Amino acid sequence: MDGPPILSYHSIDNSGSPISVAPKEFENQMNFLWKSGYTTITLWEYVNSMMMNKPVPSQGIVLTFDDGYKNNYDVMFPILKSFGFTATIFVVTGFMGKEDSWKKDEGIPDLPLLSWNEVTEMKKYGLDFQPHSHSHPLLTHLTEDKIRAELINSKREIESRLNEKAGVFCYPYGKYDAKVIKTLKEVGFKAAVTSRFGWNYEPIDFFRIERIGSRWFRKHPWAFKMFISCSGSLILLRAVRWYGERKSKGHQGR
Repeated sequence: MDGPPILSYHSIDNSGSPISVAPKEFENQMNFLWKSGYTTITLWEYVNSMMMNKPVPSQGIVLTFDDGYKNNYDVMFPILKSFGFTATIFVVTGFMGKEDSWKKDEGIPDLPLLSWNEVTEMKKYGLDFQPHSHSHPLLTHLTEDKIRAELINSKREIESRLNEKAGVFCYPYGKYDAKVIKTLKEVGFKAAVTSRFGWNYEPIDFFRIERIGSRWFRKHPWAFKMFISCSGSLILLRAVRWYGERKSKGHQGR
């Protein structure tokens, strides 16, 4: 059984930064999904369903948001509620209520992050919160002990505050290696998402889940519709991957 499309976003704002989508553009995208009959499921629901070979909605889609920006509460949350949609937000637990002061690419501004009170309110509505590490480091540059601390601290913080299982990880900067995956498995994670562009076909590698990043369709409504409607096109997938690997190794702000 192949999985539904997984979209990835970061900030919903008008800054025009490499990780931002304008509020109106985001609303238009959600309106397209709603009018097209899509049903949102959380990433946690997706992982559990796919692992147990249970069906997902025929027009299911997963919305994910990395870093946990405050505008996810102020801007994104009201838009999702207006369409009856849900999402998964990956938070950096050591920066809750602060700014994203970790190392970022040029052009990505320092922005405020969600507070635990905002997270709690969104969780009551049905949004899913999962770890994006404790301090947003480049995990592949850390010792195994430090990797373990980042994973355990972020996992425990979410589970203790939200009384909800934290079993899906999001790699900071999209970077990982065999050592990181080994540690994820040892501390109890079931899956992890990457920043690699793609759809997930059987057999799914649950620690290398691919997503359709918003940078591929920012400011281009036709591209958003194409990526959603052509999710089965291997030619499209290979072309986009080839282009992306030539142009960039990935944003540091992820």
